[in-house]
This record gives sequence, structure tokens and C-alpha cells, in this order.
Amino acid sequence: MDSNFQSYGQNETLISSIRNIIKDYPFESIFKEFLQNADDAGAKRFHVIVDDRSHSTESLLCDGMKAWQGPAILIFNDAIFKESDFGSLMQIRVGGKQDDDTKIGKHGLGFNSCYHFTDFPSFISGDSIAFLDPQEKFLPKKNDFPQRGIIGPFHKNGIRNFSEKDQFGLDPYDGIEGIDFQSTFNGTLFRIPLRQQPSEISDRIFSVNEVQELLIKIKSNITSQFLFLRNIEKIEVSRVSSISYATSFQMDSLWKATINGLDEDIRSKRKHIVNGDVRIFQMEIELIDNSNTVQNDQWIIATGAQPNPYELQKYAKQYRLRVLGGVAALLKSKSKRRNNIFQNLIFPNYPQIIVNNNQENEELSDFKGRLFSTFSLPDTTCLSVHLNGTWAQGSDRARLLIEKDKYLPDMDHQKLDWNRHILLEFLPDLHCKLLEEIIKLQNHKKIDFKNCISKFWPFPLSTHNHPKYVFSYGCKVLQCMLRSETIFQLINPEDHFYQHSQKVYFSKEDNHVDILFKCLSINNIENFYHLLRNNWNGIGSKESLKLMIRELPIWPVRSIPSMENQLLRFAPVSIGYVLPKEFKMYRTKGEKIFLKTTDKIDNKILKDLGTTWCEIHDYTFNDVELPEKSDQEYVNYLDSVLDNATSGYDCKITKDLKEFNYPFPTFADKLMPISKLFNYDNIVFRTVFGGDSNVFLHRILIKHKSKLSNIGFNDEVNSETFKRCALEIEALQKINPPPDIRHRGFILVDHFYKVKKYELEKFDRIPFVPISKFLDKPYDKYYDHPEVLDCFDNLVHPKYKGVAWSQKALFAEDVIPPDDVLSKYPSLGEPSDITVILHLKFLRDKIINNDEWRNDWKETFVSNVFEVYDWLEEKCSNENLRLSKYINECEPLFLNLGENQNPFDTDNWVSASNLVLNIEPGEDKYINPRLAKYYAMLKSAGVKEVKAPNVKIHVEEHDQSSINKKGLLKILSNQVNFWNDVVFNVNGEEIWASRIVLAVSSEFFYEKFNSGGEYANLNPVPINNGSSTSVRILLHYLYGQNIDQTLNKETYEELLALANEFKLVHLKQLMELRLSRMVSISNMRDILNSAKESKASQLEEYCNRFIEDNENL
Repeated sequence: MDSNFQSYGQNETLISSIRNIIKDYPFESIFKEFLQNADDAGAKRFHVIVDDRSHSTESLLCDGMKAWQGPAILIFNDAIFKESDFGSLMQIRVGGKQDDDTKIGKHGLGFNSCYHFTDFPSFISGDSIAFLDPQEKFLPKKNDFPQRGIIGPFHKNGIRNFSEKDQFGLDPYDGIEGIDFQSTFNGTLFRIPLRQQPSEISDRIFSVNEVQELLIKIKSNITSQFLFLRNIEKIEVSRVSSISYATSFQMDSLWKATINGLDEDIRSKRKHIVNGDVRIFQMEIELIDNSNTVQNDQWIIATGAQPNPYELQKYAKQYRLRVLGGVAALLKSKSKRRNNIFQNLIFPNYPQIIVNNNQENEELSDFKGRLFSTFSLPDTTCLSVHLNGTWAQGSDRARLLIEKDKYLPDMDHQKLDWNRHILLEFLPDLHCKLLEEIIKLQNHKKIDFKNCISKFWPFPLSTHNHPKYVFSYGCKVLQCMLRSETIFQLINPEDHFYQHSQKVYFSKEDNHVDILFKCLSINNIENFYHLLRNNWNGIGSKESLKLMIRELPIWPVRSIPSMENQLLRFAPVSIGYVLPKEFKMYRTKGEKIFLKTTDKIDNKILKDLGTTWCEIHDYTFNDVELPEKSDQEYVNYLDSVLDNATSGYDCKITKDLKEFNYPFPTFADKLMPISKLFNYDNIVFRTVFGGDSNVFLHRILIKHKSKLSNIGFNDEVNSETFKRCALEIEALQKINPPPDIRHRGFILVDHFYKVKKYELEKFDRIPFVPISKFLDKPYDKYYDHPEVLDCFDNLVHPKYKGVAWSQKALFAEDVIPPDDVLSKYPSLGEPSDITVILHLKFLRDKIINNDEWRNDWKETFVSNVFEVYDWLEEKCSNENLRLSKYINECEPLFLNLGENQNPFDTDNWVSASNLVLNIEPGEDKYINPRLAKYYAMLKSAGVKEVKAPNVKIHVEEHDQSSINKKGLLKILSNQVNFWNDVVFNVNGEEIWASRIVLAVSSEFFYEKFNSGGEYANLNPVPINNGSSTSVRILLHYLYGQNIDQTLNKETYEELLALANEFKLVHLKQLMELRLSRMVSISNMRDILNSAKESKASQLEEYCNRFIEDNENL
């Protein structure tokens, strides 16, 4: 090999190994680890002593041992080490029991738990004594090399006779458990001196009191630590006080536990377990402590073993495992004070555990089962028994791997499979065998339980925090119990411990399930259901378990308070039906059992178990017992039915609710067909029927109004329900009408006016419309209507008051039909023909004789009469009313006022036969013009008239004005004639005209030609301004001819001057207008001058403005 290579490899020091080991082992485990070693060694006694003494530091092997002569833990058992035991104790992680499956410990680690407390343990066994020093610090060196430990024999001539060299620290052992160093010590005693300062192994330092508290805590469950041991029969914990004496010491017992009454048969059953053999035995364990309290626990234990399963044999061989275990149940536990114990002893101030003195035969309700691997493990099952097994554990013996986890590595999967085999395939049968034995004890009165099956039911309370695998274990045990003929032979079917046959469903023929569950309390059954919910994911895929669970009467039954006769609380899934969880059920008429569901977990379990699901429709119409009177449960039930009904006309549920005439509840819990019920939220219904009426659908069901309206529910007001409302108001008026009857009518009428969609003829004769109760003077005396409401047909609009007030009531002011309603219903409030005619007769016959009307209301009377005539005239004109059908021709109904104008004078009232139309005043039967204007009315009543002959006189068309104008112009044109009598001299030219025509045409010429006027005797008349053309145009203008618009500017300027001279205002304005239209840049100055000369102010202003606006041009 190349000389450059050097030694290399992994190395773990002893100190490092110990430190890693105690990291996995809690310091509390020292008691169990040493007890385990003692049991494996075959010891019967186990004694732990807290030694509070400090010993002499003289005569030691070396000075290093001086630090370890103080307080220590002494652990004794009455077995002597074999030669192999000395070697195995030193084999860390290997040990000496690896190949012995009858031993508890196999890892070679348990002894090292002492290093939590010490760095320098020692022990004596038989003739040998040993000291261990892993740190190589406290023992003397050998050949200059430190030593990890030494072992050798001790002399047997008594420690008092030892030389100083031979004593080398033996004082702490002297006198403990009979050690006298004069003979072989029949046992093994470990001394674990307490560490006084931190070291490389551990920093933890324990005081004597802390050690004692630890040992006192162990006492609380010490009796259960015996259960699965094979040899130990007594365990004791004592303390040696720190008070030192030259030759003696005082040892005080803190507590001791002993198995009483063991015989060789039980010892054999404890020690030897054979494959396929179940061994059951009892043990009574007595615990006595320093408080004078004695506790006696009576246990029954079943142990057994089986061959390893084929699929795990390789794994079992590799880890030296064997299918072996046991189940233990606490049959009795009692404790009491025994005053005579310790009464002569003097105790130091050691803490005491206080125990209730009156606990004899107490119920062990606080018992919580654990998993054991000979000793109790951290795993609490909360069962009524302890379960022991040869579990596949880690070296730290911590919690077991039992729960399934798909992410585990392969090696852990094998560990999991082994542990689940022990738990679910092996222990359940042992558990069942144990229960068989317990039932026998109960039957023979050896134990006193109310019901041992209920007591040792293999399931924990669901409220306890237990692992999920516990429920699977319980189900396996239950399967074993149901298969066990022995159990059912031992159970007396007539001896039911719990009287709940009406609360739990049992078949008519007792089967194993029925017999077993009759022995359970309701709490057991209910608890099973909760456990099933909490653990379904772990067992829901196992068909055999599902088949078993289907038959167990453990599922809660749905019920409601009104089902008084149904006390049933639990039933098997196999016979039950399931309704949706949210569905509110009602009492049923058949024997169907409906199971309760509370959430998705229940639904999943029931579906997985193949439960029958009941359709809402089938339940509603086949199973429900309909009530005679409604209650809250029935309301809730219908609410659920409708929740599950779909909307629309095609929903089978809602259709059949109508088909089966399903009753629906009112506010007052009365039941009625849905077609007779109304929506309380509708103000019309609520007002008309009154808030406390029995016609309203229960409020909770109103939310389903859209669905119910499809089958007849009166949700909204329509033509039919409106008429029913009107009839309801009519009925209320007949017997003790309510005080708000008028308001009910108002609401109904108001609705009618708002919707305007009903046929008035369907309800116009039903009295529900508020009427006006009173009229002002002078109508009040004859307006008498005692009723509050009337029908539309009997009422008139106030605008027709004058033509019908004596015959009909008027609409009340708050229900007068508005214009939009009248446009929809034109006849609403309009009186009939006969009503108006009767009113006219009333005026003629009644009012005419009334003194008050005569004296104070003459004009009102006349107005009423002629208002009637106006109404009749319109009807006769437009609707061909034939008054002669209603009025006799001799009835004096027509007010034909004569000279006295008195409407109350009967002579002024005439009949149709005494009137003739179209005759002249003064003639007989003449009609006053005020009456005569009602031609259509009078003719319809039969009044005669004077008729003119039908002869046509022809009149030709004629326009005298045109004729006159034409004639005058003709005369003017013919200058020399008789009619022209004045001549105008225009620049020497004579122009003839007529004085009369000019005087008529112009105020100017009228004055001039009049007598004394300037032209009266002047002839010819000179005209100096203008030409003859302009003068002729002027004369034609005065004779009525229009002035041509095509004349030139000069002619217009001459006419402007003439008009100014002869004061012809119109002509002057006309010329101003025409000249303004001719103004331009070139002539504006000329026209302005003409305007100034003729004093034409409008034209002058126009020209000036034109000049200003166009100055820049």
C-alpha cells in the first residue's frame, strides 16, 4: 500500500453514543428500563431507593471518586447477574437479549437511561462489583491508560474488617437489601450517584427531591405496570434520610405495590405464552403509600400468541418479532385509609400523595386505556382496557406507527403493517375472549357491574381525544363478538340491563345484533354513531365492516316533537330511509323509519352504506299524515316541500299539491285549500279581509307565492280576486260591519282606479264604494243615504250632481274617479236617462212647493232645471234619446217663463202638448227663447213646430263695389261728358273730373269744393307741381285704381309732391316706400332732397341712414 495513505474511517466515541441514546430516552424512563431488565432477569422484587446520604471520601480507589459519594438512586432486584449479563450490559445498541423473544428488552439501550442522572454508575450482583466511567475521568488509570470501567469480586469478611485498600468506596452499599460483604449478595443493586455539575454526557443536574417527585408520579399508574410483566411481583420505592449514624441508617417506604395471592398456575400463565393458546387470569395488586392509604386493584388479563403472518415473516425474523400480546381490564379498584399502617414510624418531611379515603368500589369512569409494550406507552386509546403487543418500535420506544400514511418509506410501511396486524388481526380475538370471561364472572356474581358488556364496550367516548385506529380496532372486536357463540350463550336475552326497547329498533326475532345491543346503554349507541362519523374515512372502504355496520341499530332516527308516540331514537341503516338534511319532515302514517342527517359526513356514510334515499314527492304524497289543525311543524314541513319544488307550471310536486287538495295553514292555524287563501303582504287583501282573518296563507309560506300562484293561491289582485274582495265587503256590511268598513272600500276602489284593467260590468252592482254622506244646502233636506257604501251602478259623479242628486248618492270626495279612469270607463258615475228624468219630475213636484227654495234658492232651482235640460238636450241630440217614452205629453215638465219670470209659478210649467216651436211672440203656445234653444229635447218630448214651405228663391251673384269703381273710371276716362264738372289746368293742359267723386275720396278736396271752400267757385283749378301724367295717375288713384309699380323715379317723386300738396297720407306713405326701394349710391342725394321738399320724414330718415351706413363707399 502507498505510504501516503493514512488511517481513515467513521468513529463514534462512547460519550457521543451515550449522549445520542439519552436524547431519545426521556429521563422518566429510567424506572421502566431498570424494571424491564429486572423482569427479564427473572426477578420477583424490584426496589428503588432514594439515598440522601453523603459518604466518606476516604479509602477510595482514587480521588476522582470523591465527587460521587453523595446522594444517589439505588435500584435493586432479587435476581443475580449471569455471566452473560455482565457482557451484554456493555454492548451498546446490541445487548444480550437480541435473540430471545421471551425477553422484553432487546436493544441494549435501556441501562443507558441512567446517564440522565449520573456520569459514574456502579452495581453489585452476586459476588461482583463494577464501576463504569464512560468519560474515563474518575477511575484510576491502568498502565497509564484511562479506564472506562472496572469489575471484580469483593472480599467476604465484612466491610468493618476490610483494609482501607479493600474498602475503595463500598460504604454506600453496606446494609442495603442485606448486603453485608460477608456472603454472596442474592440480587443486583445499582447505584446511580447524582451528578453535581454539568459534564460532557449531560448538563442536567437532579436534586434528591426531584428524583423523589418522579418516583411519586410513577405511583399513579404503578398497578398497571405489573399487567404484562412475567416475573416481578413486588415493586417498592423508599428513601434513606440524610441523617447519618455511625453504624446504621433509616430507610422509609414511600410506597410499595404487591401482587397478592399469586399461585403457581397464575405464575405459569404470566411467564409462558404458547402460540394458539389464550391464557386468562386475574391479579389483585395492592398499593400502600406513606399516607396510610391502601389501594386494591383487581385486574383480569388475557394473553396469547400466534404464528407470525406469512407476508411479514421475513420482517419479523429480521427484527426478532413475534405475534404476542394481551388485553387487560380493571374489574375493581378501591382505596381506603389504614390507620394502623406506619403509625409507629417517624417520617421525615417527605411529600405525601393525598388519596380520597372513600373510594371503595368507585366507578372507574376516569379509566383510559393505553397501548403497552409490556409497560405503558404514550399512546392513549381511551378504551376500557389496556392493549399490549410486541410492537415494531424505534429504539426510543416512543409512539407507535399505526395510522396509515401513503408517504411512508418502505421500511416504515413494514413496521406499520406489523403493528396493524397486531392491533387489528390479533388483539381483537383476545379482547373478545376476555369479554367472554368477564361475562362469566358477572353471571356468577364474582363482579358487580350493572352491565359488563356496556362497561367493557370496545369503543372509546367520541369526546375523548383518541387515535383513529382505535375505532377500527373496536369494529374488529365487535365483529369477533358477533361471531362468538359463547358470548350469546352467556347472555340471557330476557335479562335486559337497559330498558330502551322503544328507543332502539330491534327486529321481532332476536339475532346476535339485537341481543348484544340490548345490553348497551343509549350512551353507548349514540357514542358509536359519533365515532362512526369521526372515523369513516378509515373504514368506509372495507366491505365486511360496512355490511356489519348496516345492521347495527346505531343511526339516529329523525323525529319531531309532535310525533309523541314515536320514541324510537336509533335504527339500523339497512331498514331506514333518508330525506335531504334540510328537509323538514312531518309525522308519518306508515312504519317507515327515516334516518337523521346533519351534514355532508352523514350523507357520505349513508350513501356508502347503500341507504335508501326517499324522494320528496313520494314522501309528501305517500307517507305524511295530514293534520286536522295546523301547527308549526306542519308549516315548516310545507316550507321544505315548496323549497324542493321547482318553479313553473310543470312541477309535479306543486301540481299534485293541487290534485290531492293539500291543506294549507292560515295565520290562525286553520287549514284551507290553497285557492281560498290570500297573500297577507298585499295591502288590498290585508285591508279588505282584515289582518286577523283566516283567509291569509301562513307568513312563512309567503316566500313561495310564485309557485303557489300556479295552483290557485291568490297572490295578486286580478279580476276574479277583485270581485271576491268586493263580495267580502258586501258580506261584512250585513252583520256587524267592522268600524273600518269604509276604509276597506276605499282601498279596493283606489286599487281599481290604479290598475284600470278590470271589466266594470262584473262588479258594478256590488256595494263597496264609499259614498258622500251629506250635501250642503239647499240639497241636504232631500239627500238621505244611510248606507256607508254603495255600488258603482248607484253612484253619480259630483259633476252630475245637478241632474241626479235627488235620485242617486254621490261618490265620496276621496273616491271620485279621476280623468284617466273616466277615459277608460266613460259611463262610470254617469246617471241613466230615467234617473235624470225622475230628478226633473222631483224638481217639478217637490222643490216647487218648498218654501225654503222659494225664498232663498230661486236661482239655484232655475240652474238645476236648465242643467237637466242641457243634459237631456245633449242626449237627445247625440244618442237619440226618446223622451216621449218616459214623459207623458201632458206632464208639465218644461219651464217656459212668462212675464213674471217666477219658476215656482205652476203656470210657467207647461207640458209638451202646450208648446209649439217657431211661432211668433204673442201667439198661443209660444216658447220662451231660453227654453226654445233646447230644440232636440223639445222635439223628443213631442213638442210640435210651425214648418216653413220648401220653396227656393234664386239670388244672382252681385259686386256693387266693383260696378261702382268701373263706372267712375269710365266717366273719368271720357273727359267731355255731363258728369265731369271740374277742370284741372296742368301746365296748360286741361284734365276734367267729378267734384263729388273727389270730395268723397279725399278730405282735402271735400273741404276745398265745399261751400266757401277755395275751389268752390274756381274753375279751372291750377296745378303747378307735377306733369299731366302724374296728375292723371293721382285722379285714377282717387277713383279707386291701384298705382302701377313699374313707374320711374321721377313719376314717384311727382306723386310724392302731389300727395304732400293734397294731403293724401296713404299715397304719400306709398310713394315713400317705393322710392326707398330705388335709393342707390348715385341717387341718394336727389331722393333725400325730394323727401325734404315733400316733407316725407320716413323717406328722409331712410336716406340719411343709408348715407351713414355706406359712408366708406
